[in-house]
Amino acid sequence: MTDFYRIARDAERYVRDEMQVKAANRDIEGISAQAFDSAERTKIPLEDAIAETGLTDDGLIDCLAWAAVAQHSLISNCLGMAALAFAWVAIKYPLARPVGVYGFLGSSHEDDAATKLPVRNMAVTRLPIGTNQSVVMILNSVRTDTPIFTADHAVCLVGDPRLDKGRITGDCYVCDPWAHRVYHASCLVSESELIARVTGGSTTLGQQAVLGTGQTLSAAVKGIIGIK
Repeated sequence: MTDFYRIARDAERYVRDEMQVKAANRDIEGISAQAFDSAERTKIPLEDAIAETGLTDDGLIDCLAWAAVAQHSLISNCLGMAALAFAWVAIKYPLARPVGVYGFLGSSHEDDAATKLPVRNMAVTRLPIGTNQSVVMILNSVRTDTPIFTADHAVCLVGDPRLDKGRITGDCYVCDPWAHRVYHASCLVSESELIARVTGGSTTLGQQAVLGTGQTLSAAVKGIIGIK
């Protein structure tokens, strides 16, 4: 039986301890915006190189390019760090499937029939969070600024999450190198609240890239990413 916990743990250790990738959006790690911008500029050429290997899945190309950015520059954000963990598992453990990169979904969008303006509900959380934008609502001649929050965080999932409307119903482990955390998916609620400023306390996930049973990365893609 595949030990998904050990693999998720080892993937997090690879990103943070062995490679020592720094998170540009964690102030304590001291990475300047200029340094991250410089690293990020390498992503488009890497996307092109990965696409030239014959890979056609846009989500997979995007995540693998982020993984290559993190691998080569040792600077990234939560998405790049999760993507590097994903690529490491994909390369080192071809039987550990499924493995994927998922993002937290932090707000719902539904048209209001009366105003034709979007109604956005802030993700529920018991912790204080900042909002990243607001929308002006005019209803019954009353004008209000409604704060909204869109989650901005990504993780690697090792094992089958069996998502049902974005909710995990299966058995898998979350590898979150950005937060230095590895945990069973059943702990997603408490873990999301710990980093509510980036998840909004949301526990709804959207798939960004995944490799299923029998799927592997080609030698050409592995060479671009650079994981030995």
